[in-house]
Amino acid sequence: MATLFKPTRPSPLATGSEVVARDGKPHVRVREKGRTTFYPLTVSGTHYLKPAAKWAAEVRFADGTLKRVRFSPNRDAAALMLAELLKRIENEKIGVVDRHAGHRKRPLAEHVGDWLAVLTARGRDDEYTSLKKARVSAILAGCGFVYATDLSADRLERFLESLRTGPKKLSVQTTNDYLQAASQFCKWLVENGRIERNPFASAKKGDAARDRRHVRRPLDFAELQLLVTGTRTAAVARRKLTAESRAVLYATAAFSGYRAGELAALTPAAFRLDGRTPTIDLSGEFTKNGKDASQPVPNDLAELLRGFLAGLPRGVPVWPGTWRTRSAEMIRRDAAAAGLTLDVDARGGPEVLDFHSLRGTYATFLDGLDMSLKTRQELMRHSDPRLTMNRYTKAKLHDMGAAVQNLPKLDAPPEAAGEPALLRMTGTDAAREQSGAVAGGSGRVRLRTGEETGDPDPDGPGKKKPPGIQGFEDGREQSKTLGAERAGVSLSLLLNRCPEST
Repeated sequence: MATLFKPTRPSPLATGSEVVARDGKPHVRVREKGRTTFYPLTVSGTHYLKPAAKWAAEVRFADGTLKRVRFSPNRDAAALMLAELLKRIENEKIGVVDRHAGHRKRPLAEHVGDWLAVLTARGRDDEYTSLKKARVSAILAGCGFVYATDLSADRLERFLESLRTGPKKLSVQTTNDYLQAASQFCKWLVENGRIERNPFASAKKGDAARDRRHVRRPLDFAELQLLVTGTRTAAVARRKLTAESRAVLYATAAFSGYRAGELAALTPAAFRLDGRTPTIDLSGEFTKNGKDASQPVPNDLAELLRGFLAGLPRGVPVWPGTWRTRSAEMIRRDAAAAGLTLDVDARGGPEVLDFHSLRGTYATFLDGLDMSLKTRQELMRHSDPRLTMNRYTKAKLHDMGAAVQNLPKLDAPPEAAGEPALLRMTGTDAAREQSGAVAGGSGRVRLRTGEETGDPDPDGPGKKKPPGIQGFEDGREQSKTLGAERAGVSLSLLLNRCPEST
């Protein structure tokens, strides 16, 4: 049975040291930290034996080896540590092995280094890994996490709250990104057998929708026209991109939905413009979600790109350089030169114009087309349709105003006397006639069959629809036409108004 003891180490006896007898054995009197201490001499009398600070024990491990293990300067703590070690050894003898024991002894900073090396090996660029390192390191320092056993969800949530309310005043979305980075790191630790579970799995994200600090505004078609034509005619180079190159870049972003970093990775080989459906393809190595992308583009944009790409080397980025790191500054300068308003006051607060606004422009154009939400979600490459609807699609006030004009008219004359006022106001009478409904003997509404009406197809050719339904469908068709024009049918108008590059 292992027992605790304090090992001693010999220290040389200084000249003139006072040697006294204690318990019949020679000891040396030493003055340390303001008090006198006695240490026994060695057999030779040239050294004295000074005990170590920590308690230790001779422990025989599961493989049969005998090792001296040091524990704590506190005897009670050392006793607990010895008991835990002996328990683990007994478990190993019967095949129960703690795979995480060695990793728990390593500082978290070392684990972070290993994690970042894996991210780099997976193809993540320096910008991505540097951002992850900065956020996780800030959390470790701010929460006082040194070892894996220190990780705690409640301490992390308190730290993130201090970032939101403290001097930095970070937004909820930013602190959510901090939480995501920490959780991603811990998930990697679990997957690689370094810890048992993700300690941050129970940490809750904040409601970013209530604390939007940087709301981007989409451009309408006229504003996009001004941006592209104004940039093209300016003949000014920015971020080492020519005016022609930037004009085509803005048009491509607004009609493909690609982000700045994704556009910067495109080479001429990515543009497949000669097929029945022109597409711009990008490897998952460069997309945000890590999946291969193949974005269809309008034929007019494909025609423009064919001429622009002619003669460019296939292995070189179409839009090279470091512009993507200053894309907001670049587009704002071009927009200001074109006479656009950069920031506007909207109902939910100020909205700003930057490069990512072109992706919102794309989403808003798609919303004007007669396509399903699922199709718009796929084109936006979103994992959640709520992101497509709530974050990127912006309904303009005048669009909503035009839509509500198709509601039933309050002063429209009733088609049948004696109908309830509520039915007339809501247009239910017209809808009921359209569906072939009649009133039964009890006053309840039932559907008329083809035999009763003598018309097997109530909605067949030549049948005039009631005014309420007809007005709604006319308005919907008008809305479709307007949306299609904004979403790309009039892209030729945008491009044709761009004068040839000088």
